[in-house]
Amino acid sequence: MKITNRQLRSIIKKENAKLNESFPAYRLSNYERTKNESLKSLMSSISSQIMFIEGQLGSGNYDYKDVFDWDFGHIAGLADTIDAAREKAAEEGVPFVEPDTSRIADYQHRGKPAHVSRWSMNENKGNKMKVTKRQLRKIIKEEKQKLLVEMNPFADAKRSLGVYADTSTVSKLTDGILDLLQEIEMGAVEDGLEDDEAEDMATAAALLAVAQAFQAAGLVREYDAIFRLITTMREPGR
Repeated sequence: MKITNRQLRSIIKKENAKLNESFPAYRLSNYERTKNESLKSLMSSISSQIMFIEGQLGSGNYDYKDVFDWDFGHIAGLADTIDAAREKAAEEGVPFVEPDTSRIADYQHRGKPAHVSRWSMNENKGNKMKVTKRQLRKIIKEEKQKLLVEMNPFADAKRSLGVYADTSTVSKLTDGILDLLQEIEMGAVEDGLEDDEAEDMATAAALLAVAQAFQAAGLVREYDAIFRLITTMREPGR
């Protein structure tokens, strides 16, 4: 099954929107907490974080994710502290002196200099984040599965029965239909009908019972479909 270009564009557009509309909850809550600190405390924290990150990178003995991770990495924490300090300085009406993070930017992250601003939530709010090829392959696979379900009413009905219906209700319905089939077939045989005829009669009667249930629920189209099925059961050659 193929995804059309139009569907693909729609998928990418939706996924990009998801990426741009939210930031990690942990970082957002931590950022709000950080903004309550004094400007002096924030600037002191920035200096300490820069020294720590430079030491980690300079040693060469560090966990890549611990330093560069978007959600929990040290650089992300530094970016949030700088943003909070910049905002605090603006509130107090004092100039903000940008900290020197050039030594951090000497290192590469995903083929680009590790400028701390790349981890800034404030600076990334207006930027378009793109879906990676790996993410796109996964998204397309998931969308195909969804489309297959939508195009396969039986699979969709089976899923609905398994997920939403109470098992006891399904069991009662199954048992009721089986009892109905048995009662009608045995009664027809006792009246002198052949086994095949009795079986056909029981099947038609059970279908009619189901059709009447749909009719009572106001599902006229479904009632008509089953009724047409019943009328074709006696056609020659069947």
